[in-house]
Amino acid sequence: MYWKKSTDGIYQSTYSTMDIVTRAYTITGLTSGLYYDIVVQAVNVVGGSVLSTATRIVAATAPNTLAMPTVLAQSSTSITIGWVAPTTS
Repeated sequence: MYWKKSTDGIYQSTYSTMDIVTRAYTITGLTSGLYYDIVVQAVNVVGGSVLSTATRIVAATAPNTLAMPTVLAQSSTSITIGWVAPTTS
């Protein structure tokens, strides 16, 4: 598997190998907020296949701050509050 990350269009590339049976790989050490283009390629003793189409992901970032909760309903023994979901999750 070959993957690269970008910060402002500057790419750093990494190549990893894995067993054909696995067909899954965990990439560690990602930086929050960076773009990563991920492609896979089959390789054997004869050579390598054409690279797959890239999948672009952005490493997870912390959600934005929530707005102040608002009281939706209340009684003498309970209160129901509501809030607006953050724009990133």
